[in-house]
Amino acid sequence: MGYRANPTVAKLMFQLRASRTPRYAATLALLNAAPDPTYLKSVPTFRRWVEGATDRAGQLGFSIDTFWMHDPAIRPARLISIIESRGIQGLLIAGIQGNRLPEAFDPLWERLPSVIVGVRPEWPQIHFASNDQYSTMLRCAREILALGYRCPGLVIEPLVDGIVDFKFSAAFRVATAALPAADQIPVCAHERGRQEPFRKWFREHRPDAIITLHDDIRKWLEMGGNRVPDDVGLAHLDLGPQIEGWSGIDQISEQVGSAAMDLLSGQIHRNEQGIPPFPKCVLIEGRWVKGTTAVKQKGAAKRRGSSAAAAA
Repeated sequence: MGYRANPTVAKLMFQLRASRTPRYAATLALLNAAPDPTYLKSVPTFRRWVEGATDRAGQLGFSIDTFWMHDPAIRPARLISIIESRGIQGLLIAGIQGNRLPEAFDPLWERLPSVIVGVRPEWPQIHFASNDQYSTMLRCAREILALGYRCPGLVIEPLVDGIVDFKFSAAFRVATAALPAADQIPVCAHERGRQEPFRKWFREHRPDAIITLHDDIRKWLEMGGNRVPDDVGLAHLDLGPQIEGWSGIDQISEQVGSAAMDLLSGQIHRNEQGIPPFPKCVLIEGRWVKGTTAVKQKGAAKRRGSSAAAAA
């Protein structure tokens, strides 16, 4: 009958609720979509997502039950039945390796509010929260260039870049597009446990700084006689407590998990169920961390002629 919410009253009610200890609201399911059940604890970024989501859930009055989607002892139909029998009100999915979830679990997202944390899903097309990977790469590369590096290179595993729709490599090319052609270096495909492809790329292109997601690059550089940051700068795209001293971007993954929980809570309060017609995404900006592995350069214009980088 023409009712319109009063924003002043709504603000007051929000403040009153925020000042109270949250009462139990509902139970949510955290679906571990990783191939290994330990990944949500052992992979630092995944762990920070879960910590942020769990903290936010507690603030909102939700409890969380955790399930592993790939448990060989529980078939998908059985897991769906368990979730429904427990009166679960919403789903938070984390640890997805790729952009698609198994269609055997479709009845879950068709019936319950659901949010994916970390990546944009191709299927199911539901709400998600993630770091803004394009912005992360752009900011990192620009910080490196601002320090005086003139020929930075990117080392990244193609599978990882593909999961985020190649945002890392795309943003790197944009950030370095204005460099002289001789200083534009092709992306190096990281291969786990294989140094030789990296060494060959490093010898051929002689980058004066490397941007990467992979911790082992520093060890490979130092094994080749290259000092960080004296001979080559180094920046990480996903800093965390497990990486000390590096320069790079902290993706603030706890905030990604918290944002995902806010998306899920909103759906529950609005009684929205099923796959949404227009999926929403929340992107969290990372922050630059100065660190010690990338430093202000002197005489950067002469760096391409030095022999230090050829030592790999």
